[in-house]
Amino acid sequence: MKVNEVVFTGERCVEVLEKELLEYLKDDEVLLKAVVSGISSGTELLVYRNQMPDSISVDSEFAHSQSKFSYPLSYGYSMVAKIIQLGSSVSNYFPKLEIGSHVFVFHPHVSHFITKAENVIPLPEYIQPLDAIFLPNMETAVSLVHDAHPRIGEDVAIIGQGIVGLLTAAALKNAMPSVRSIAVDTNSERLHMSSQFAKVDVTMDVSTLQRPFAEISQNLDSNAETLKRRAVQHNLRQL
Repeated sequence: MKVNEVVFTGERCVEVLEKELLEYLKDDEVLLKAVVSGISSGTELLVYRNQMPDSISVDSEFAHSQSKFSYPLSYGYSMVAKIIQLGSSVSNYFPKLEIGSHVFVFHPHVSHFITKAENVIPLPEYIQPLDAIFLPNMETAVSLVHDAHPRIGEDVAIIGQGIVGLLTAAALKNAMPSVRSIAVDTNSERLHMSSQFAKVDVTMDVSTLQRPFAEISQNLDSNAETLKRRAVQHNLRQL
C-alpha cells in the first residue's frame, strides 16, 4: 500500500513523502486510516526551526522509534483515525475496537499506519473527530487543575488563553464553579472565547494595562499567598 507521510526533511523544510506500507498485520495490531491529525504549534514549530534542545529525547510513539531529534524526522502526536483492519486476536482482548470505528492515537502525520491495538483509544460516538484531536491538550489542562489544588472560594488566574489555557479555564470552572476564575491574555479574541466557552468570571487584557502585575494582583483574593503572586509575575513575562 502506498501511503503519504509528513516529514521534516531539514531545517525549515517539510515535505509530504510517499512510502510503501506492508499490510501484514500481527495478531495484536490494527491498520488505521487517518481522519484528522493535529499540528502542535509548540513542539513541532521547534522541530521545524531546528530549535529542539539536545537534552530532550524523542518519545518513540511520536517519531517512529527515533530517540533523538535529527532530520529526516516524522513527528506528531495527535491523530484521530478510522479502523480499516483488525489483527486476528484483537477482538478477543479489545471488543470495543471495530472496523469503521474512530479511535485516538498518539502518532505522527501519515495517511495510513499500523500500530498495536493497546495503543489506540476508542472514541464514543458523541465525540467528533475534530473535538477528539484536542485530547492531549485536555489531558494537560486537567493535570494543571489537579496540580494547582484550588480551594472552594479561591481566586485563580489563568495566564495565557491559548488552547491549553482555554481548556484549563473551562476544566477549572466545570470542576469547581465556586472558584472565581480570571483569564489573562494580550489577545481580545482569546479572552472573548474565555468568556463564552470557559465561562470565566473575569477577563483581563494585559496589553491595555499600565501596571499588569499590580492590577492582576488586585483582582486576586487579598489573602493570596506570595507564591501565587510570584507565579503570576513569572507567567506575565512569558506573554
